[in-house]
Amino acid sequence: MRRMIWILSLLVFAPALWAQEASKDKPKADEPPTPAEQYKTLMGELQKAQQEIIKEYTTATTEEEKEKAIQAYKKKPAEFTARFLDFAQKNAKEKQAIDALSFVVSNTQNVSEGDKVVALLLESYTDQLGSLLPRLVQASSPAAEKLLRAVCEKGSDAKIQGQACLSLAQHLKQRTELPELKLTQVESISKEAERLFTKVVDRFAEIGTLAEQAKKDLKDLQTFGIGKQPPDIEGEDIDGQKFKLSDYRGKVVVLDFWGNW
Repeated sequence: MRRMIWILSLLVFAPALWAQEASKDKPKADEPPTPAEQYKTLMGELQKAQQEIIKEYTTATTEEEKEKAIQAYKKKPAEFTARFLDFAQKNAKEKQAIDALSFVVSNTQNVSEGDKVVALLLESYTDQLGSLLPRLVQASSPAAEKLLRAVCEKGSDAKIQGQACLSLAQHLKQRTELPELKLTQVESISKEAERLFTKVVDRFAEIGTLAEQAKKDLKDLQTFGIGKQPPDIEGEDIDGQKFKLSDYRGKVVVLDFWGNW
């Protein structure tokens, strides 16, 4: 059930992270579709393809079939990146171009394609990166991290550079939660994220709420990050005996959080 809610939420909200409202006017029969209409059509094709996968998931009878549908859903956007990049290059001066490039940099797994879109964004869309960078926090593509690192290291605008450093730190913080990582990898990524959060606090304190957010995220990472010592918990057992989590230090402890909503 939770997986179904998760995959449905992706279908509803993920495209909205990139899409701006397209024109609602239908083209006349003798007029070619506008860039806004082309973009809307392209996004519609992606959503339709994802909806088909949702149907496969809901009719799946085994966990193996459900997992296969989930993986197919995750990979589907990458199949559209070449078309979005082509659209952006042909409509470079249209407002939908940045949305298309945002989609590509967030989803492409192709190194050559990723390098191309990063170079294009750094060369021609530097003034629009401020709104794009926060969208990349949850992106899994190598291109997204490459763009964040490039702006964080050499951004010419302090506000955009600060946002890039914060977004990169948040991106790395999320990566520490990947189940396939070894503890040594988690520790290495955590250290870099902590360094970047600290950089935002020290260098960009005067820019909006960047430093305030960085402080919160840094505290959260240092307190609740994987491999960190958990905060002490006090409570009573089923017999009414008081206890502390620290009483069980050195033993294997399973914390089961549950509720009835």
